[in-house]
Amino acid sequence: MAIQDDDEKPFDQRAYTEACVRTALKRYNRSRQQIRPAALTLLTLAACVVPWLSNVVPWLPKFTGPDILVWYVGIVVVLVYASLEQRLRTMQIRLARMHDLLHRIAGEEEDEVLMELVAEVGPVDPDPEIYRSPRA
Repeated sequence: MAIQDDDEKPFDQRAYTEACVRTALKRYNRSRQQIRPAALTLLTLAACVVPWLSNVVPWLPKFTGPDILVWYVGIVVVLVYASLEQRLRTMQIRLARMHDLLHRIAGEEEDEVLMELVAEVGPVDPDPEIYRSPRA
């Protein structure tokens, strides 16, 4: 029986996929927890100030009572939509995890979580800290 060198380690597809999923989850969680809420907060604050600046800034349309009410209802609708969309994305990823778990129990290899996360964050190469390539 020959002992394999470090350079001759076989490629483990499952470990590579799991590393890709972990890396994609890190990216998804970072963007969900940091960038999107901050951008939404800034946009909301700026939108709330617009009706009161309409008397000062000449190129803004003049807001009257009903216009201001419609403007703020629109802001609330956008906030509710953003919150609902984020909750649906989270549920979709959880369902993909359950789908993968059921397929692994059945003995099949499925990567629904990876496909969902790649749709959210784009193509992913595994983080070198998570996955050490056997060829390296």
